[in-house]
Amino acid sequence: MLKTVNQKVKIQISRSLSMKNKSLNLVDTNYEWTIFSQLYNILRFSRPNYFLKPKQANLFKVNLEGENAVDAGGPFREIINSAFEELNSPHLDLFIPTPNNTSKAGSDRDKYTINPQSKSEKQLKIFEFIGKLFAYIISTEVYMPLS
Repeated sequence: MLKTVNQKVKIQISRSLSMKNKSLNLVDTNYEWTIFSQLYNILRFSRPNYFLKPKQANLFKVNLEGENAVDAGGPFREIINSAFEELNSPHLDLFIPTPNNTSKAGSDRDKYTINPQSKSEKQLKIFEFIGKLFAYIISTEVYMPLS
């Protein structure tokens, strides 16, 4: 859910939905329940310039569904970090382990690469959204976990 309050975008994220499905070792092939997918579904229609923010500015304020967290920056950073970590996880199929990761041989055994099978219209739109998130990261100098 997306709300604008006093020119600040406020979104609602369900970590419990994400955790429940992850505990069942599911893959979010419909892009609905991971934290990343929830962000995508809320922000996908945002214009590219929305993602260009001043240094260290938050992209949105977050309300964690069913939790009493007040977003003074911590919940935002936690949600953004979780979303990027999910890109390099078995719960999304956009990126896959590199050959060295799969074989556990050579260097960079923890790395991922773009899944060449991820080429549906929806997946291409999601990659475009990832590009917008990179614009946010670059413009604000906020570092994210992505390998």
